[in-house]
Amino acid sequence: MCVISPPNPIPPVKHVSNESQTLANFYFLLSPQQASDVATSTYFSGDQSKIEFRKQILLRFTTIGDITNTGTYVPDKLPPNLYVFVNNKVVALPQPKPTAKPNSDVIRPGRPIDITEYCRLCPLISNLVEISWFTQENSNPLPAYIAAVYLTERKTVPQLLARISRP
Repeated sequence: MCVISPPNPIPPVKHVSNESQTLANFYFLLSPQQASDVATSTYFSGDQSKIEFRKQILLRFTTIGDITNTGTYVPDKLPPNLYVFVNNKVVALPQPKPTAKPNSDVIRPGRPIDITEYCRLCPLISNLVEISWFTQENSNPLPAYIAAVYLTERKTVPQLLARISRP
């Protein structure tokens, strides 16, 4: 795993109403080697309908408190009512967790978000990440999130099994 964009703080901004909305933008550039690695790692998925990438560009979120309270492992935690755009394209996010409360915040399971297909795989052109989230609940203090972009390699189940079975 390689850090493309180091963790960027996304502090919440309190408005006059009870809703708290946060907007954050940041840019990142791929190095020539990173752009080449991602561009040459394509393959067709099992049903041959979609191009997949072995090397992936992932956007990860967590709260600042999780970073300071843990050792090396930091769990992913997505902000409520999250919207992400990469290069002005809406990013597909994980399905929200079901809730029985009407008008409650949309909470999604914490996991990395694959933004590879939305990125410009050129080392001369920067990629813009736009993040928006808000909460309707009055929790004090509101959590501050951080976002970072990583270059990772997708592993298959046989590759993972071979890796853990090696002495």
